[in-house]
Amino acid sequence: MASEFAAISTVDGINALNTKISNLSTSTGAAQMAQASALVGKQVAVSGDNLIAGSSGTAEGAFTLTGPSQNTTVTILSPNGSVAGTLSLGALPAGQQSFSWDGGTAGTTYTYNVTAADSAGTAVTATPYTVYTVQGINLSGTSPTLNVTGTAAAIHVSSVQTVLGAST
Repeated sequence: MASEFAAISTVDGINALNTKISNLSTSTGAAQMAQASALVGKQVAVSGDNLIAGSSGTAEGAFTLTGPSQNTTVTILSPNGSVAGTLSLGALPAGQQSFSWDGGTAGTTYTYNVTAADSAGTAVTATPYTVYTVQGINLSGTSPTLNVTGTAAAIHVSSVQTVLGAST
């Protein structure tokens, strides 16, 4: 009889644990929705090297430098691969950087690359990001995704590298 009470107690404990895990999962989902909804109207950066020209032809970009740079240049390439523009950003500290380019054609997606060198002329590694403005969130999947300008593909919240601020 004691072993039957122990088995019942174990089953009750497992049921209680399952309930707590389910509640935790629900609260995590709510937190993800709140986090995603707070991004509406903001610019987010995800891995990539695209610049998407807005209605005025201006495009926003971002990158991270692994060390300080004495000379930093951004080269913008048109869809056919030709140089569409060059920005000389000069000396920059290590870390996240952003830039704006106003030489684009509205709705066109460009690519860019960053070259940077320190005071000794040694190359500094730059990691580029594609910047999107969040228009809304999609809650139909297992985790929220972002609807952004410049692409029809939804972006998973987990792919956001950084939030840059309000849209321009």
